[in-house]
Amino acid sequence: MSPTVPGSAGSQWFFNFTVPSGGSLDETITVEVLLEDPDGTPDGDTVTVSLHPSGGLASSVAVPNPLSLTDDGVAAPLEIALAAEALEAGNHTVNIQIKATPAQRVQPSHGTIHIRVHAEEEEPGDGDNGDGDGEGDDDPPVDVCTTNATTLELVTVDGPLSDEQSAIQSGSAQGSWQAQTFTVLGSGCFLLHEVTVSLRKQGNPGDLLLEIYDVSGDPADTPVLPAGLGGTATALATATVAAADVSETYADLTAAFADPPQIAGGAQYALVVHQDGGGAEDFYQFGLASGETYDGGRYCMSDENEASGWACVSGSPDGLDVRFSICVSDCVNGEGCTLSQGFWKNHADAWPELTDGEMLLGTQAYNQSELLEILQESVGGNGLISLAHQLIAAKLNIANGAPVPEAVQAAIDSADSLISGIDPLRVPPIGEGFLEPSETGDLTGTLDMYNTGLSDPDDPESGPFPGWPPACEDQEDEPEE
Repeated sequence: MSPTVPGSAGSQWFFNFTVPSGGSLDETITVEVLLEDPDGTPDGDTVTVSLHPSGGLASSVAVPNPLSLTDDGVAAPLEIALAAEALEAGNHTVNIQIKATPAQRVQPSHGTIHIRVHAEEEEPGDGDNGDGDGEGDDDPPVDVCTTNATTLELVTVDGPLSDEQSAIQSGSAQGSWQAQTFTVLGSGCFLLHEVTVSLRKQGNPGDLLLEIYDVSGDPADTPVLPAGLGGTATALATATVAAADVSETYADLTAAFADPPQIAGGAQYALVVHQDGGGAEDFYQFGLASGETYDGGRYCMSDENEASGWACVSGSPDGLDVRFSICVSDCVNGEGCTLSQGFWKNHADAWPELTDGEMLLGTQAYNQSELLEILQESVGGNGLISLAHQLIAAKLNIANGAPVPEAVQAAIDSADSLISGIDPLRVPPIGEGFLEPSETGDLTGTLDMYNTGLSDPDDPESGPFPGWPPACEDQEDEPEE
């Protein structure tokens, strides 16, 4: 099955459009599909061709109903209508998967059309920083959390404040460290710019430290144990607030991260708060919401008597949650970043939606549960497994919004072709397929460099190849066994 559209790279096709910010797009893309018999002699075979859009612009795309295709040498046109209005500044994407069924009778049995629409902000004139006041570049810098509110994902806990909170004191006494776990709404990669919490102080405490930790995969949604509490966890980012900036009565306090950490939609994180200095009479207190609690996380306080180091309160009507919100923007100006196979293995809740709930490796379809089993499988000298690990991660990164360099797309297409082969291979432990590592090594290496954002896998400081997307900061790569 071969869509005869321009800009092809294997079984992937790319279309880019640019419109002004706030503008609209009304385009029709015609795709011709042709079913050919390998020996060139039509024999009346038929397949069903269907299109499946996903991504931010999916609701703006109209695709035709599935059609029946016969190997009569005549190409059938499929018209894809894209109509979007009031596009905000930034990048907007939709991926449309073309599928033929029954898949085992067609090769290739699938392809993907990638459509990217860039809504471009109008450039300010010379000597004007674009804020509309006609002044020059001496004006204060733009605050993303107030000027681009429409692009933000917010996690908010509202409700009445409770007096049941414990004091955030110095040292390691019970309650001296407090945490709120939360789940990032949406999907994709985000930069976390600010955290806003309800807080008060008493006396003369030291500076307030607000830290972000990745807690996805931890048992019972319990926060990780930071190094300051005797654990080994390292914060993704830390913001410091001077005591003088905190009110003696409950008020919303916003802390900004100078180097915003990258976080993934659907994954769970913890806001951990403690102070630097102060005494028993010098402390902070969170403003907590009681009753209607946030079901995407829970509130905890340090407790040396708890096995995990944390005592967590949950459940209605006794549950408590910190009243807070977060401010985020899309990663890398909306272009996305990449995550390793280790991350995807341990963060199933952060996966982008799979087309029809499945992913194709070669011509074989696997659901999320099967893909996770493959990611958990030790390589054991089987090149097919190591290639599948990187291929799964690459396809998840692409579905998650990461751009695809031509060399990477070529490696993906070659990997799918190799796995398809003459007798399609089923990846262990779902199947018993096997490939020599010498057959897969180059492809595995290319995809590994893409997923980890490293041009030299042995040098963690090497960074990505020019033009390749950077790695997200949530990498959890693990050596292949």
